[in-house]
Amino acid sequence: MNTPDIYELSREKATGTGRLTLPLEESRLFPFPLAPLPEQHKEQEYVVIPNEVIFLL
Repeated sequence: MNTPDIYELSREKATGTGRLTLPLEESRLFPFPLAPLPEQHKEQEYVVIPNEVIFLL
């Protein structure tokens, strides 16, 4: 989500006068980029779990 497009969208949707905040409801409406279908269906070689990496054999 750390892309120039999302950054710009966040600045546009932020509210407040002193310190800008982004309402959760606004961020839920942001477009979410997905990988192309062939890449989504590609066999995974590993699984990432917070603080761990599990390799599939």
